[in-house]
Amino acid sequence: RGRLGQEGRASLCSFLLGASVAALPLLLGSSPSLLAAPGLRGRLALALHVAGVNAALLLIYPRPLYKIAVRACFLGFAFGCGLLLSTGRSAWRHFGWYMCSLSLFHYSEYLVTAINNPRSLSLDSFLLNHSFEYNLAALSSWVEFTLEKLFFP
Repeated sequence: RGRLGQEGRASLCSFLLGASVAALPLLLGSSPSLLAAPGLRGRLALALHVAGVNAALLLIYPRPLYKIAVRACFLGFAFGCGLLLSTGRSAWRHFGWYMCSLSLFHYSEYLVTAINNPRSLSLDSFLLNHSFEYNLAALSSWVEFTLEKLFFP
């Protein structure tokens, strides 16, 4: 208890690896609003980043840890994309903060369980498959935000 085990370390490294997408504008020498209007260069950079990170996870982690790593990496990627959206001048800036909050919530649920209650740790600790109602509420909020931005900018 209080010590980060193998699963927790794999999740933390993978979350940070996914979040490294936020560094793409620095590497490309472009503005942080890379996701708002990525252009071909930005889309290619995002695709290569995702492919490279997933290949690295496949090579680094054996199957049981890979399942943890890919989920943590996805949440890190969502967090990094949220940072990119929130730092730009896009109308999607607020949605970026929402993405950061939501992905950090789901990841922190897993990490806190890994630290404080490792015996009960499982893939369900990410709370990604919480319930149908939760998923419906999340999807509804995304649709509502999108419609509001499209029709009432």
